[in-house]
Amino acid sequence: MKNKQKIVTFYLFFILAGVSLLGNFAEAQTTTSCESAGGTCEIDPGDPTGTGQNPCPEGKEKSSESCGDNWVCCKNTTGCCVNGSNCTNAKVASDCQSPATFESKKCSEIDACKSGGSTPISDATGGYVPMEEIPGFGRPGDWPSYILSVYQFGIWTIGISAMLMVMIGGYMYLISAGNAASAGKAKGVITDAITGLILALTAWLILHTINPNLVNLPGNLSASLSLGTGSISDGSGSSGNPDSHCSPMTTGLCSVENLKKYFGANAEKASGICHAESGGIENIPSGADKCQPGGQPVSFGLFQINISANDVADVKCVDKAASPVYTSKNHNCKPQSDYEKCKKAAQTGEKNIQEAVILSENGNKWGKWGANKTHCHF
Repeated sequence: MKNKQKIVTFYLFFILAGVSLLGNFAEAQTTTSCESAGGTCEIDPGDPTGTGQNPCPEGKEKSSESCGDNWVCCKNTTGCCVNGSNCTNAKVASDCQSPATFESKKCSEIDACKSGGSTPISDATGGYVPMEEIPGFGRPGDWPSYILSVYQFGIWTIGISAMLMVMIGGYMYLISAGNAASAGKAKGVITDAITGLILALTAWLILHTINPNLVNLPGNLSASLSLGTGSISDGSGSSGNPDSHCSPMTTGLCSVENLKKYFGANAEKASGICHAESGGIENIPSGADKCQPGGQPVSFGLFQINISANDVADVKCVDKAASPVYTSKNHNCKPQSDYEKCKKAAQTGEKNIQEAVILSENGNKWGKWGANKTHCHF
C-alpha cells in the first residue's frame, strides 16, 4: 500500500507541475474567438496621442472580438481586385496584380463583378496564436507546435521529477544511519521514481514504434486549417482526378496566361498546383512546414518552395537558410544566416516561379508537391 501511495504522490507532483502550463493553455485559447472570425491577435500599443489611431498593423483594422488583456484583435481589410468582369476577393491592395485594381468593397457589392462572379481568397494567417510561453520552449507559433511543446514539456518534467526523487531517496538512504526501516523507505522512493521514468519512456517507445508521427507531431493538423501547407518532397504523384483546389486560376501571377511564358503547354497544371499550394498569394508562408521547436516556416510563396532544401532561382539557400534540411520526417531545424534573404526571395513571385520550373522540370513532374498527392494528381 505504501509503495502505491508513493507512486500516486509522484504522479500527482507531475500533474501539479503541468497545471500552470494548462492555465496558460486555457488563456491562450481566448484567441480562438478572434481567429474564428478571421482575425489575428496583436499586442495593443494603446493610444498615447489620444487621436484614435489604429492599433493594428498596416492593412488591418481593429475588431470587436476579444484577445485578452493588452491584446487587440486585428482583421484584414476587405476589398476586391477588379479586372473587367473578373473579380477576386482581396484584403489589401497588394493582393491585386496588374491590370486589376483594388476596390475597398466586397466583390458582390460591385456591379462590374456581378456578371463574372468572384473568387474567394483564403486567410493565410489562420491557425493558432498562443498567448503565453511554455517553459523552455518559448512561444510556439501555431496549434501543432503548441501541442508538441506541451508533450515535450511533459517528458522533461517526468525526467526532472524522477531525477529529483532519486536524489531525495539517495539522501534519505545516506541519513538512515543503518536504520532498516528508513533505508527501506529510501529504497522505495528511488524504486518508484525509476519505475515512473521507465513507464513514461516505455509509453513513448510504444507510440514511436506504432507510428513516429504520434510523438513527432509533424504539423499535419495545420495542413487542414489553411493554405500554404503544401510541401515539396521526394515522392511521386498519385492517381486520381484533380479536385476543385487545383482549378486553374484566371487572374494574378498564377493565372494560366502568366504561367505560359514559364511552363509553356504545362501552364494549366502549374496554375492548378499554385492554386492548391498558395491560393495564388505571393508571400504566403507555410502553415505546416516549420522548424521545431522554434516554429519558423521554411516553405514560402506561390509554389511553397522549401528554402532549407532548395535554392530560390539565383539565390543560394541550401545550408544557408535553415539547417539541417526540413523533411516530412525530420522537423528539427534552425534558421541560418541567410534565412531572411531566402525567405524574401521565395516570397518574390518571379523567383518562386523560376524555381518551380526547375524543380518540376518545366512542369512535367509535379510529384514533389504535397498538393499534387492530395488534390491534383497530375
